Amino acid sequence: MRIFVSWSGVHSKHIARELKVFLKRMFENENLDVFMSEEDIPSGRFWFEKIKEELNSSGCAIVCVTGDNTSAPWIYYEAGALAARRDVVSVIPFLFKTDLPAHTPLSPFHNVRYNDDDRQATEKTLRKMMGDIKQGAGFTNSTEKQMDMLFNEAYPDFVRGVKAVEDALNMQMEEGQIKIFPAGRDKLIRHSVFISAPMSGLSEEKYIELRENVQTIKEILLNHCGFEWLRYVGDGIAATADFDGAVKALRENLRDIKQCEAMVVLYPDNIKSSVLLEIGYAIALSKRIVLFTKSKEKLPFMLTQADVAIPTLKIFEYRQFSEIRRILSHNGKSLFVD
Repeated sequence: MRIFVSWSGVHSKHIARELKVFLKRMFENENLDVFMSEEDIPSGRFWFEKIKEELNSSGCAIVCVTGDNTSAPWIYYEAGALAARRDVVSVIPFLFKTDLPAHTPLSPFHNVRYNDDDRQATEKTLRKMMGDIKQGAGFTNSTEKQMDMLFNEAYPDFVRGVKAVEDALNMQMEEGQIKIFPAGRDKLIRHSVFISAPMSGLSEEKYIELRENVQTIKEILLNHCGFEWLRYVGDGIAATADFDGAVKALRENLRDIKQCEAMVVLYPDNIKSSVLLEIGYAIALSKRIVLFTKSKEKLPFMLTQADVAIPTLKIFEYRQFSEIRRILSHNGKSLFVD
């Protein structure tokens, strides 16, 4: 049995390397060869001919898909070449913290997901993948109990190896590259908007009132402004006693802002609020921002004329919340165009 591990891009290459080690340990009692082009093409060999040779002789392919290679043609070429053969056991898209775009050549194949956010599900999925490979290849030298023991030994090392890869890649900075916190290769969510509004700086009564008003804004953004994905932290926080810890809130909020196309900001009063941090972060990322405030003069000094200097920022003054609804309803998506 030969397994072809397909990759494209630096991130995918490192994941493929860790997968090869994992597979070799899991099937150390079986007659298994694992091909990974970075390591298994002899010096001086014409690489394309070697890859074609491996594609013709492998019975299974694992395609390492990461957030930065979902559009890479090479992984689809290799997967397609294997899928066209009738004697191939399986083609397994290995989705590493990402999703496949709709209607790709890999879409028909049942995928395997690796996701830190659900470690239990990831472990269960990988156990099943190893069992499926064993069954498809007809391996008989290891019992189910032995496979469990091998997995319990090899899987923690695989997780540590993957984390080491992630940490190393996140630390790398090429000349001219800017590192944006939080670390990661988050993809922009199309037609998405983040609502930023004061929370911890408000009294219980004012927070509940503002939260109720935001619900009406959400409907307008989704129904009149063309947004399909919306994030408002207050949706999961009914009262001030339910606020998340500062570290958790910082990471999650900035991650969501980083992924969104646009942001709507409500800053009704001159108060100490994380809203101001979120505005600065969104400006740095060139997000399209619509800011509503009771008075521009009460904004921090650099924000008072920021809409003049920054084409992606618009600032509106309002007295009643109904004015915000009217501005959003009447202008729609045009508010979020440079």
